[in-house]
Amino acid sequence: MIYFIQSCNRYVKIGTSFSLEERVKGLQTASPKKLKVKAVLDGGFQTESELHKLFERAHVRGEWFKTTEEVKWYIRAIQENPNVTNIYSLYKISQQMRLRAKAKRLGKEHKLSQRIGRYDVQLKDKVQ
Repeated sequence: MIYFIQSCNRYVKIGTSFSLEERVKGLQTASPKKLKVKAVLDGGFQTESELHKLFERAHVRGEWFKTTEEVKWYIRAIQENPNVTNIYSLYKISQQMRLRAKAKRLGKEHKLSQRIGRYDVQLKDKVQ
């Protein structure tokens, strides 16, 4: 499985393990800050490598990444969509969630909110 473990809100470790509990214990021993498992995803070394490439702009060292907005929204997409296992589908979902949140912050009158509103109506029409 692939895990996303957060350390002090600044960094996230994206790694893989057969035993998450043992992995967390080992990492916690070496960390002065409390570690939190933020998300878990099915996958192996290949998927882990693809995730590292996906977030290479946030890479710090080894398997550690800055907790950027992009990474935060990706973790949230995993948390809110447990049945989605494709990492690229999750990335797309995370970006949509991020845009919707930004539009909400900007208000209904902003162009982004209006464009998202039109897009949602088009999707609704296609489904019906």
